[in-house]
Amino acid sequence: MESDQHVIVESDHKPLVGLLDKPIASCSPRIQRMRLQLQRFDFSLVYKPGRELFIADTLSRAPSPRLFDDDVTAECEEQVHHVIQSVVPVDSTRRKYASATLLDPTLQSLQSVMKSGWPERKSQCPISVKPYWPVRHDLSTVGGIVLCGTRLVVPNSLRREALDGVHDGHFGESKRILRAKSSVYWPGWEDQVRNAVASCRNCQEHRRKNPKFPLFPTRVPEYAFQFLSADLFEFSRVNYLLLVDAYSKWPCVVPLKSTTSSAVIGEMSRFFCDFGRPEELESDNGTQFSSAEFREFCRQFGVRQVSSSPEFAQGNGLAERHIQTVKQTLLKMFEDGKTLWESLAAIRSTPVSSSLPAPSILLQGRNLRSSLPFLPSELAPKFVPASVVQRELSTRQARAAFGQNRSPSARMSALQIGQRVRALIKDRWLPGAVSSVCSGPQSYVIQLDDGRLFR
Repeated sequence: MESDQHVIVESDHKPLVGLLDKPIASCSPRIQRMRLQLQRFDFSLVYKPGRELFIADTLSRAPSPRLFDDDVTAECEEQVHHVIQSVVPVDSTRRKYASATLLDPTLQSLQSVMKSGWPERKSQCPISVKPYWPVRHDLSTVGGIVLCGTRLVVPNSLRREALDGVHDGHFGESKRILRAKSSVYWPGWEDQVRNAVASCRNCQEHRRKNPKFPLFPTRVPEYAFQFLSADLFEFSRVNYLLLVDAYSKWPCVVPLKSTTSSAVIGEMSRFFCDFGRPEELESDNGTQFSSAEFREFCRQFGVRQVSSSPEFAQGNGLAERHIQTVKQTLLKMFEDGKTLWESLAAIRSTPVSSSLPAPSILLQGRNLRSSLPFLPSELAPKFVPASVVQRELSTRQARAAFGQNRSPSARMSALQIGQRVRALIKDRWLPGAVSSVCSGPQSYVIQLDDGRLFR
């Protein structure tokens, strides 16, 4: 005894020391009740091997024949029996789990270790019992059934049945983990529940859409017309080809009489003649850009062709965003009786942002003479250092990525080979796995469970 009120209690039951050191909220109801009744006492519980616990060992071998019973003891017994009845399932399930536990060699070995006391180190445990080491202080036995807190420790022979029970309702992954966590336990249960969700065809086909993919910063161009983005769009029953420069945001738009690869190549050749050949051309997977004729055209001009991921228009975001701008401008200016060329002139002479001048200045170094009353000095050639443009473009990328990626729905990392995913094929979500990573931005080859390959 260290003081008049603090008491040191020695016990040869080592798991009891761990139970009293745990936060009371994480204990089972039975242990919580014991902890609450002991709160009025100031004591420290220390472990002492049974061979050194002489007095308690002697008294345990010479119990008093007089039965001690009072109201507190009776109340505790009633509470213990109530907890056991509430934790252990109905008789039929109880008998089934008790029989399966009796035939499970791992759980029998586990019960032996629990009865004799856990060793000092995990390495001293039998190999089959080591997976239970992290929850050793939560384990107990009732009527031949092993419990982890208030959860049933499921024998190996009943785990498939338990997984099917957790799977009832086809809830999402998070709900199913919570459902399992409320009733059953076995080592590795969480990964098995996740795998069951990923391999369920119904769950994958009817699952909600993937979260919005976060923005990834792209390489900032060093000069004008270094990186281009191309796409086709339709407006008022007329097909147009759009080409936009990643450096100056200068849009090139021309109506097409035909949407064949030959027509697209002819118009692009004119643009390349006016502004020079780019190093890289990004497009979607339309037949005009994926044909052998167009690939040969890019090879002859020394242009590296990059295609966005199929069914993912955001991969070609630069062209998609400028299509919106061009369409909105055409819609409004056509109503005023203006032409396509007047609409393009307005876009090219409008500043990109408060920190970046108009595309005409970034590309040609001058303002375009138009209906705006420019001073002669403003029409003279200007020079904007490339370092300034690159810094502002990088700042715009970072600001846009921060604004979108901080939302909870945008927390998605790059996929890994072998990772389970689902692919949207003909308006159906089909389960599969990542087979390889493509050179295009955020693009992968997916092998479906039926063996088919899709990009």
